[in-house]
Amino acid sequence: MEISIGPDNLTKTDFIKEGWRRQGENQPHRGAKSDERFKIFTSGEFTLSPELPEGQENWFSIDMEQFEAMPIKVKLKKDIINVFHRQSTTEPALSSS
Repeated sequence: MEISIGPDNLTKTDFIKEGWRRQGENQPHRGAKSDERFKIFTSGEFTLSPELPEGQENWFSIDMEQFEAMPIKVKLKKDIINVFHRQSTTEPALSSS
């Protein structure tokens, strides 16, 4: 998987503009690769660990639901999803470009 890390000082407006730009171009990392503010990594797994002072809790919200900020490990698992298609399909399902 490709991981794109943006700058620490990205404003909310810039974040939203970047998301709309990527959505409109249907190229999630295209701009990030040419933008020096973004770092691109390729990895099979990564861990996000919030840096909080000891004894302090922090929360984030997804769709108005609160989640405690804690370390999260994301890992690709081989052969977890099986995809079936008709034999007459001539186009590959995924492009390597």
